[in-house]
Amino acid sequence: MARLLFALFFFLLSVPVGGQSQIEVSTVTQLRLGSYPDHTRIVLDLTHPVSYRVIRSAASDRLSLYLSPAVFSAQFVQPGPFSDPLLEKIEIKESAPTEISLVLTHKPRDRYRIMSLDHPDRLVIDIYKATLPHPSKRDPTDTAPTSGKLNIQTIVIDPGHGGKDPGAIGTGGLMEKDVVLDVAFRLKTLLRKRLKKEVLLTRAKDQFIPLNERARLANLKKADLFVSIHVNASPSPQARGIEVYLFGRATDKIALATAARENAASHQTALDFEKMILHDMARDFTLNASLEFAHYTQEAFRSRITPTYQAPSLGVKHAPFYVLAYTQMPAILAEVSFISNPREERLLRSDPYLQALAEALYEGVSGYLRALQAAP
Repeated sequence: MARLLFALFFFLLSVPVGGQSQIEVSTVTQLRLGSYPDHTRIVLDLTHPVSYRVIRSAASDRLSLYLSPAVFSAQFVQPGPFSDPLLEKIEIKESAPTEISLVLTHKPRDRYRIMSLDHPDRLVIDIYKATLPHPSKRDPTDTAPTSGKLNIQTIVIDPGHGGKDPGAIGTGGLMEKDVVLDVAFRLKTLLRKRLKKEVLLTRAKDQFIPLNERARLANLKKADLFVSIHVNASPSPQARGIEVYLFGRATDKIALATAARENAASHQTALDFEKMILHDMARDFTLNASLEFAHYTQEAFRSRITPTYQAPSLGVKHAPFYVLAYTQMPAILAEVSFISNPREERLLRSDPYLQALAEALYEGVSGYLRALQAAP
């Protein structure tokens, strides 16, 4: 029944069947630059939402963004000479077919914020002076969210599904609920042993926990980070790879379908939920911290899993996941493989692969924590 419902979601969405998610190519129409008393804003105007990854070492004065799939419009004009107190140089170019790189050179130890906005679609990058006003002194309507909490002590790991809800099931009979619980225990061990953090699981055995109870547990325990672990599925057995989500307007139809499946809801219900909650979430300052956390985690998957296991990195995406909507701390959801792909299902039965997934999730957490500690 669960597989029939899942197939129905994709039928309703009329998603083309292929090896990878069919994401519409975004066209970068222009780059705009604005200087303000405490920050510099760079805006990329787009024709569609775009996935991107961020690379920046803790002490670097260069911030690199890679947008994909994206191309320049015929009318795009390269930025000319400019004078700005924070930004020294802007480089934007096509780094690969349907990939655009944006490299910003700024003063060392300055901080940044990145936001995906819509109506119209655009990507906003704010570069802030190294010394920021205390969050309590900010205007509550400020569009630049505050950063994550520096003193991370408690981390909640959420193994998806459980009990009467098996989640996705592979052609070989492997169940999502079993895989993610295994990875969760491995991640818990790594975080406790290496980072000496308090780590809690939303479920520690094969039991059904409602989605709202998972978020409620994290909030009651005053958790500082929330990591939900799932495996993906697709009607196409060729679909494969790893992607990381945070809450927001669905990046594309595939992301919306993934949220509908994980929410155990219909496509329309997920869409209605997205519309209902986004207004309230617009002021939720944890979203930007979640975005940074998601990028560190996706980069860990890209560097650790992709070279060894040829699992493509599908990027960081937004979708209206129930389990992420009500958390009061930075929260991400990782889809760590496609159980519907025969090769990836076999890998998900492999102890080395499960450990590698846990190690990548650990590196995402530890990388995010290092970045918080390095920030001024």
